[in-house]
Amino acid sequence: MAEGQGILPTFIAPQAMVPMIATRDIGRVGGEQLMAGGTGKQIVELAGPEEYSPDQVAAAIGQLLGKPVTAQHAPLSAVVPTFKSFGFSDESATLFEEMYTSFSTGAIGYEHPATLVRGKITLAEALRGMV
Repeated sequence: MAEGQGILPTFIAPQAMVPMIATRDIGRVGGEQLMAGGTGKQIVELAGPEEYSPDQVAAAIGQLLGKPVTAQHAPLSAVVPTFKSFGFSDESATLFEEMYTSFSTGAIGYEHPATLVRGKITLAEALRGMV
């Protein structure tokens, strides 16, 4: 849709800053943790080098495509019916609605920001391999 119509549909508020991380960063950090040897059971919180908004994602895609792309905000009331049309259960669709609402309102954060591990791959770098 971004390439054909210049639109990036999103249920997340277009200006909301959302944590994102490239899968290559997840693999790299996981590998580093394994190679370092275990320190017992632990949770490693991961995030990309910075947070990005849907507007920023649309702009980055547009830059790679060489044409304007804008984030088009779909109402949160459409989440459940949309996901149910994809075959999700009521419960699963409602959980997606809760997640998108939490991202849009900034209710999702890091449990331990002091020990957060930041990835190195930027949004533009990650998208280059996808667009």
